[in-house]
Amino acid sequence: MFRSIRWRIAITFVVLILVCMGGLSAYLLHFVKGNYLDNLRIQLTGQAQLVGDASEPYLDGGQVESIDVLAGRLGNKTSARITIIDTDGVVLGDSEKDPLTMENHGNRPEVIEALSRGVGSSIRYSTTLGCDMMYVAVPIMADGEIAGIARLSLPLAEINESLGHINRMIVGGTGIAALVAILLALQISRSTTEPLKKLTQMSRGMARGDFDQKIQITSRDEVGELAGAFNLMAARLKEMVTVLTSERDKMATILSTMGDGILVVDNGSRVTMVNRAAKKLFKLSENEALGHTFIEVVRDHEMDGILQECLKTREQQTGVAETE
Repeated sequence: MFRSIRWRIAITFVVLILVCMGGLSAYLLHFVKGNYLDNLRIQLTGQAQLVGDASEPYLDGGQVESIDVLAGRLGNKTSARITIIDTDGVVLGDSEKDPLTMENHGNRPEVIEALSRGVGSSIRYSTTLGCDMMYVAVPIMADGEIAGIARLSLPLAEINESLGHINRMIVGGTGIAALVAILLALQISRSTTEPLKKLTQMSRGMARGDFDQKIQITSRDEVGELAGAFNLMAARLKEMVTVLTSERDKMATILSTMGDGILVVDNGSRVTMVNRAAKKLFKLSENEALGHTFIEVVRDHEMDGILQECLKTREQQTGVAETE
């Protein structure tokens, strides 16, 4: 398979397509997830700031006991869990649990980041709810100072499910696109190499003496030009072979009617043609002469010496020899 240029071209294209589609799919999956989470983080940040604004009067007025009620009321109006924390990490209110049963939140990464940078967020597994959660925290400002922390959290189970659906669509879409591209690559490699295959078959036919073949030109590219040149070459070779055959037949006719004995030899001193007078002179048949060396046919060293001198000097040689 790999010896065929068609499959080498096709496999190269297939590997390139798979790599590109795989990279594009991975990029889209990462981009969609990151964009989805960024939008959710921005949304929770805005809601956390609203919760902080609503909590500020209670913290500034010292109405700490009312903050848990406020967190429960605001939590019912949103889909997120609301937690209000003082600057020491003590939970003052929570929309889903009793603050008195909750541990100190001062070591939570989103709380630390909110106190140092103004906004904090993190994604981690919640042992309480048993799923991944996104946490966003913002400071609650009172008289220019941080009076507490408003934190919102949202389970990512539904979001992961939505992302899974989007991921399946992306993977399915890129898979279909890759399949179409692969089929197209196979077709292109086939259409590109098919004329070359026909050229090979035509060459083998010409080697056997068949010059009547012709390749149909279906394109105007380099392969089409090659096919046209090959057709022209085949036509010219046919003309040349026809002319040479005609000349050979004429020569054979002339030689056969001559009264002088004539033998034609090649560079290796092998007889390639013998006329009727020569066969009668040396008392041999055509099969006994053709393909045999000159010395084997004439059995005369003097005549063979004249021939060898002619082949060596490439000039006409004349001599006299006696035959029995």
